[in-house]
Amino acid sequence: MSDLTARLGLPLLAPSQAQKHVTHNEALQRLDGMVQLVLASIGGQNPPLLPVAGEVHALGLAPTGDWSGQGGQLAQWQFGQWQFIAPQTGWRAWDQTDGVMRMYQSGDWGAQLQNIAGLGIGTLSDAQNLLAVASAASLFSHAGADHQMKINKAGASNSATLMFQSAWDGHAEMGLAGDTNFHIKTSADGSNWTEALVIDAATGLFTGAGVQAAATDATAGLVMKVGAFGWGDGAIRVTRGAEIADCNTIAVAGLYPFDATTTNAPGGTNFGMIQHLPRFAAVEQVQLAWAVNGNRRWWRRRGADGIWTPWYLDYGSSTILGTVSQSGGIPTGAIIERGSNANGEYVRFADGTQMCHRFALPSVFNGNAAWTFPAAFIAAPTISVNAAYSGGMRAANSHTTTATVTQVRTSDMSGVETFTPVVDALAMGRWF
Repeated sequence: MSDLTARLGLPLLAPSQAQKHVTHNEALQRLDGMVQLVLASIGGQNPPLLPVAGEVHALGLAPTGDWSGQGGQLAQWQFGQWQFIAPQTGWRAWDQTDGVMRMYQSGDWGAQLQNIAGLGIGTLSDAQNLLAVASAASLFSHAGADHQMKINKAGASNSATLMFQSAWDGHAEMGLAGDTNFHIKTSADGSNWTEALVIDAATGLFTGAGVQAAATDATAGLVMKVGAFGWGDGAIRVTRGAEIADCNTIAVAGLYPFDATTTNAPGGTNFGMIQHLPRFAAVEQVQLAWAVNGNRRWWRRRGADGIWTPWYLDYGSSTILGTVSQSGGIPTGAIIERGSNANGEYVRFADGTQMCHRFALPSVFNGNAAWTFPAAFIAAPTISVNAAYSGGMRAANSHTTTATVTQVRTSDMSGVETFTPVVDALAMGRWF
């Protein structure tokens, strides 16, 4: 029979042994080093100069000095000398250098919580959930800089997702569900699922039940597609305070507010809204503008390759008659303007044409009478006058015409001077 125990190698007392206390004390010393094992160091090569009684070190493979030849052993300082103990698989020890429980296996003192069958924190783990946590919250923090949480799956057709449950029924899931696209799914009953959003792994584009099926899909609550811009639900609102700086720099289709500080906006307006409609990126574009103040009218212009036409008024029934105006030769008011005063009647057209008419112009027989136009021209107009009198042949003409007045003269072609004739006068020219 061996004189050492089978597992710990403790010396046994022999029958009729002398000095039994020596053998007994040696066994106690070994037990003192192995029970409730605490390691002062792991992988040590050089003995400390001033060891403390009971201090234990897990030696490295090639220690020196008093540890020479004891590679891989446990060295315990007892009664002024080192006692060496061979560790065995499964021994556990507390590493006082980093505060980690360690286990000896295959010649290595590894951390005890490595490659374990399961771990339950506040609850029990099982075959499906090897890690189980029951807690009010869980914290995963950085170790000095970044922090990543990774969920890996075996292959593209498998799933790596987060499941959100209520009373153990799943109601929301997100992650890689059966492919490499990112899925967000919801369920009202835990059985029937709707893919609310799918983000394509290659393109990053969105599809799913929560995205518009087409640009004309006006279902409330859907994520809007490029090209739709919300038309159909009447919910577009753009607030003040986000006015654009330059109408020429708009790149994305949509509605944009402008004010008096915005460059390249419709002339003569202080603020309003612009609808930008690109057809082929910057190659061909259209802008419609609504001037909120002033004449409250629609304007339009077209751009091609970054070059824009002037702003034109969009005419309708409300802009046919009114006050005509222009800016830089471009009409900015009504199409036709008609008016009258003591000097006669006038008609102005948006293209710049103007006609003035005076009926029964007071005249002077064989003399000059001034006719001041009811509306000024930009230059001297063309004058047409007619002397009407039934008692003889009368003639009338004009001369010395300016942009604001002309001189009318009448005469008697028959040589018989009787009555002063009545004169009708018509002037045609341009107001700009």
